[in-house]
Amino acid sequence: MTRKRLLLYILCTWAVVGLLALVLQCATGGAAPLLGEPSAHPRLSYGLSMACAMSTILACFYLLRRQIKPLSQRLLLLFVPAVLTVLDYYFFFDSGMIACLPVLAAVSAMMLIKKES
Repeated sequence: MTRKRLLLYILCTWAVVGLLALVLQCATGGAAPLLGEPSAHPRLSYGLSMACAMSTILACFYLLRRQIKPLSQRLLLLFVPAVLTVLDYYFFFDSGMIACLPVLAAVSAMMLIKKES
């Protein structure tokens, strides 16, 4: 796999996440969260926030420490935490997990730096 192809796949992954955020921004109108206040659904809010945090930590660990051969698995490890973070934000307007996105972006940049076999 060439670096150009890997870069293209990573950019496509982030474009899909951006498109999802754009659709949810239009759906909410930027005025109110989709599911209301986190206090209305405390377990869902807590569970989604924990899923964002844990999936980001696990994705960073596996992408930087382990050799995962299929590119689709590496992209899925980037995609799932990013989508969970975007959903968490637009469901409850909880900006606490938005910091996961720059971390995942840094990891995707490190994937490009890492020597491909």
